[in-house]
Amino acid sequence: LAPGGTIVQCSCSSRVSEDVFNGDVRAELERSTRTFASIDVTGHPIDHPVTFAEGRYLKAIFAHAS
Repeated sequence: LAPGGTIVQCSCSSRVSEDVFNGDVRAELERSTRTFASIDVTGHPIDHPVTFAEGRYLKAIFAHAS
């Protein structure tokens, strides 16, 4: 990824928890030769209510490379 670029990592798997997904993505960004600044971490929109743990399957991380 070129400096100034944006990386987006997404998952729509209920088998990967938010904590595991976020931790794994952040760990790999830290291993990179680039420095990354978090832009946003997202999940389900307000009109997509989650009433059980496996329902939290939408996750995304946006980061800026410098």
